[in-house]
Amino acid sequence: MKEVVIMVGTPLVGKTTYIKEHYPNHQIISRDEILMEVAKTKDNNLAFKTADQKLVDKILLQRFLYSLEILASHRFSNPSIYAREAR
Repeated sequence: MKEVVIMVGTPLVGKTTYIKEHYPNHQIISRDEILMEVAKTKDNNLAFKTADQKLVDKILLQRFLYSLEILASHRFSNPSIYAREAR
């Protein structure tokens, strides 16, 4: 069964590290990492000051929705999985 784990918290408290350690086989979508990607820096403080926050949120939403599409298409393309989960 596919699973979604959502972590919420202040920046740089270890959410992504926790997920990587406890859910190593999960895909990770990290707003902090997207923020630094958009700002083209590994300095989170600088990234927060310089990155377009609306663009960061847009990319975060796109990646999340794309992951949900994959999750949904996998689940409903295999009726036997759905039938087992419904029991």
